[in-house]
Amino acid sequence: MGFCCGSKVPELRVVVIGSIAANKSEVIQQIVESQTPDDPHETKVSVGCCTAKASGCPVNIEGCDMVLFDPPGLCDPNCTEDVMKQIQKCVSKSARHVFLFVLEIGRYTRGQRKMVESIKSTFGESVTENMIIVFKGTVPKHERRDIREAVAEEKDLLSFFVDCNERFLEFYEDEPKQFAVRKIKLHIDDIIKESQGTCYSHKMMMTAQSPAEGNEKLSLPVKICLLMGIWLGAGIGFFLFGKDFLEAGGVFGGGLGGIAGMVSSAMSKRIRERI
Repeated sequence: MGFCCGSKVPELRVVVIGSIAANKSEVIQQIVESQTPDDPHETKVSVGCCTAKASGCPVNIEGCDMVLFDPPGLCDPNCTEDVMKQIQKCVSKSARHVFLFVLEIGRYTRGQRKMVESIKSTFGESVTENMIIVFKGTVPKHERRDIREAVAEEKDLLSFFVDCNERFLEFYEDEPKQFAVRKIKLHIDDIIKESQGTCYSHKMMMTAQSPAEGNEKLSLPVKICLLMGIWLGAGIGFFLFGKDFLEAGGVFGGGLGGIAGMVSSAMSKRIRERI
């Protein structure tokens, strides 16, 4: 309870992601409607306030305050990059985060696999440790299969399922939604306890992005200084000692230039971190 609520506890954000076909907004609406307003005359909050551009939708589920975010749905691999940027906006420096990934029961397509890969590459492998899979379906009760059996038949889905520590729930239209919402709350409690209250953080997202961005930013100044060093060293060697020292001067100058580039890059990185 202490990790969930209290004035000193960082805001808990629940970011709901998934394909447009899965209709994840319906899951959000049920979470919103499941809370009991303090005032019996209070108007229910609309799911429209949960978009990434807004400040989120505050809800209280069984005494736990959280803020729901509904970024644009992942429709296909071609729009993933833009959608990822919208999801990133939901991650705050001052909050902790849990993700709900909504999937259609019985469907795990190539496009959905790419979505999972994009999420991991954007947010890091640790994002799945703070994620709950919501299997949403409309299959009649007499035709439903055990989810674990269905998952076991899909190698990639099984891998994703295990990465999420097998945290899942089933969300059917013809069943009471309160049970599903309660299970979401229990899974969130587990994530909070296992992470000692930290969940997924903004720092984790920055760490996941820093290797690729860092290499791109650092390699350019190093290459420039290296080339300048080679030309300058070769020129000085040829001018002072003749053509016999042309190659040696280039190697020496290139080495100094490369070192200078790495030093300047490291210094610029420290300056950016301080800003």
